[in-house]
Amino acid sequence: MQIQASKLHQTATSSFRSLREIGFVLASERRERIAHWVDEHGQASLDELSQHFEVSTDTIRRDLNELHKAGKLRQVRGGALRHSEDPYPYQRRAIRGIEEKRLIANRASEIIPEGIVLFLDLGTTALCLAEAIAHRSDLTVVTSNLPAAVRLGEGGKVTTIVPGGQVDGAIQGLVGSATFQQLSTIHFDIAVLVPRGVSACGHLTTAANEDAQIKQLVRERADRSLLMVTANKLGVKGAFQFAELENEDTFITDAGESHSLLKSIRQNTPELELYSANISRTALTAVPDHQPHPRTEPGQSPSGKNPRSTQRPQPFAKLNY
Repeated sequence: MQIQASKLHQTATSSFRSLREIGFVLASERRERIAHWVDEHGQASLDELSQHFEVSTDTIRRDLNELHKAGKLRQVRGGALRHSEDPYPYQRRAIRGIEEKRLIANRASEIIPEGIVLFLDLGTTALCLAEAIAHRSDLTVVTSNLPAAVRLGEGGKVTTIVPGGQVDGAIQGLVGSATFQQLSTIHFDIAVLVPRGVSACGHLTTAANEDAQIKQLVRERADRSLLMVTANKLGVKGAFQFAELENEDTFITDAGESHSLLKSIRQNTPELELYSANISRTALTAVPDHQPHPRTEPGQSPSGKNPRSTQRPQPFAKLNY
């Protein structure tokens, strides 16, 4: 009996070890697949990975932690981002698609009214807009985009305000609670936003949760929005949603009229002002005056004026695609 019990114990122990080893292998394989998924898509949320790999969000969170330690991805709040070994990722992004970004930025600069307070988003397309408006002395620009702030400062014309916060070298911008808090005290006439992606169902998304929160905040603090979207962002879904396209005001893109998603946008959001970055300024035509969309109660603007007592910026000229 003792011999049989000993054999049963050995068999059970062996089986337990085998299961544990199999479990380790499965976890290892899953993590490799997660790393590949994030590398291929650029980013992923906890919920997205949980659904795709059919495990709990707690399991995914542990997997991401291990992959982050191994240097295979960058774990952020709510998900993960692709890990880049390139020591100059921002500089490379800045020159990628530069002509398209400049076309969009130039069109945006043409339709931004005089004498307003503008929020300028993170990203290299926003940097192109900073270059396009650097000569204007009638604008106040608030931005957490460090290269854009430097470019505006070099121009010496635009009144440039930079909030405090923590510097994120990967995006060359300011993030964190201090940035959020300071931006929450400012009223903007226009928020210029650069989404990471515009999904087929009209979701405006970005890659990081903190960035999504900042975008949501400044959108609420602004009378109007102006979206700058390169064609390669159409149909892309980032990890974190910050707005719905149907609630936005102006959309500038270099995408051609035949782009399937652009046709859908025109059909589903008829009130959205669509601009082509590829048509000359002379093609612009004025539209009747209208009041900006109602937003949250505005606060004090950097100019020191009560925004409710000043004249609203004139509506943008509208271009029919």
